[in-house]
Amino acid sequence: MLVPKSFPDDLRCCQGRDSQKQRKFTWAKKYQPKALKDFICHREIAEKVETLVTVGDAKHVIIDGFPGIGKRTMALALLRENFGLDILETREQVQALDLESVLKRGLTSSIQITVQASAKHIEVDLSESDIRGYATEVALLIIKETHNALTKQPPLQHNLENAKAIVFHQAEKLSKNAQPQIRRFLENSKGQYKVIFCCSDICKLQILTPLCRVIHLPPPPNKEIVGVLNFIAKQEDIELPHTLAQTIAENSNHCLRQAIRSLEATWLADYPFNEGQSIMTGWEDELAIMAKSIIEEQSLNMLFLVRKKFIRLMEHHICREFVLGTLVAELKKHVLDSQTQLDLESLYQEISKPNEDFSAELSYKDEVVGNRIRKLSRFSFATIEVDPHGTKHYLFPLTEFVAKFMSYYKIKRVQSVSSLTGANATHQKQCSQKGPS
Repeated sequence: MLVPKSFPDDLRCCQGRDSQKQRKFTWAKKYQPKALKDFICHREIAEKVETLVTVGDAKHVIIDGFPGIGKRTMALALLRENFGLDILETREQVQALDLESVLKRGLTSSIQITVQASAKHIEVDLSESDIRGYATEVALLIIKETHNALTKQPPLQHNLENAKAIVFHQAEKLSKNAQPQIRRFLENSKGQYKVIFCCSDICKLQILTPLCRVIHLPPPPNKEIVGVLNFIAKQEDIELPHTLAQTIAENSNHCLRQAIRSLEATWLADYPFNEGQSIMTGWEDELAIMAKSIIEEQSLNMLFLVRKKFIRLMEHHICREFVLGTLVAELKKHVLDSQTQLDLESLYQEISKPNEDFSAELSYKDEVVGNRIRKLSRFSFATIEVDPHGTKHYLFPLTEFVAKFMSYYKIKRVQSVSSLTGANATHQKQCSQKGPS
């Protein structure tokens, strides 16, 4: 089966009118700090970066931290400090690149990529599907073209106000073999352009690290997250009890983006806040849509869509147990027969076991169903990349659960249709034997 060229960020395309019922969460973007002086989380780091800009630090930059920690926010704030408000005028562009000069493998000589760009900078996400397996070649070519265009001009004496910047997101995608060539360009940049590498695993950029100013963004403490929540509540004219803000911060697992989403979802669900307030995550609707999609379609395409959603949930630090439990509860709403509900619960209990070998056999009565489940499970393992941040402990169980349930439910539906067809055929045969009365 062919895998689609690209997948949407969520499952809305599979849901038609249901997608219109999804809430839009806007506060995280609305209250994203634009300038270094506006940071509440990572304030001390932002102040140090501001000082570096003031003294004219011209080094290239690596911003390191877990997904969703605020690397892009810090990078853009840094560039605004250098270039001014022009950097705000960012627009999406499709850029064609001729890879022939850097490509040493494959048949592709050109590629179209989607970038965010302004008059002063260009941003490239090296994990985007349109870049696919050419992340290193794309990055190398963009640096090379920028280098050749700017270094032909008279020296700017490290005047970053007249220079340009390149921001690479997911920079850990850069191959180790190509980094020496990238390093040579950086060594000869003459202050005429600045490259910012945003990554979640700085160990993969060891060759470039000596040339760069490293900014590490640690998970923010709950105190800083509460400060951001209080700031947003004040701007939105919301009375936010300290205990509720503290609980939301604790539940976010040090993920500011998720804490803001949780506050907005809780406010949308029930305000004014009351004692014993139920705290929402903001993902309940999307998990309900995911369950409905799984019931409607059991395919490899759907498995990839679901997996992509799981990655988003992981980046927001949403507890795996919450995701699995909520998904099972939503699936049960669409499954009416008692045996399927029992099998669903059995699968849930099996996946939920601590330190479970998720490729282990399940005790389904139907041996054919069990074999099909295990076959699809092995395939799902082969399609999942494992990263050093424990992704497999999050993605493996969740994707494994969906793969097994899809296979089980699809066979269940086929068996049901076959039984119904057989019953109709038997009935028609009996009627024909009786003849007209």
